Amino acid sequence: MLFRKIQSVIENHLKSNSDKILLIDGVRQVGKTFIIREVVQDLFPNFIEINMIEDYKGDKLFSNIKTIEDFYLQVGTIAGNELGTKKIQ
Repeated sequence: MLFRKIQSVIENHLKSNSDKILLIDGVRQVGKTFIIREVVQDLFPNFIEINMIEDYKGDKLFSNIKTIEDFYLQVGTIAGNELGTKKIQ
């Protein structure tokens, strides 16, 4: 795999306990999605990718979410067994 400098930034952010959002912006077709998928696959045994643009449910997907339990229930209906179990810290 081609080494990208942003890989360590993404890894450090995902390993931290930060409540901040990591925004990755750039021109089209340079590998933003690819590098995020690579880093996440290395760090987590399971993950779910939700594409708000390509998903046919789109903006309605999380419109009625009020609690974290609602979020997990909604994602669980989409991902099925891929979600695994929620770890409470």
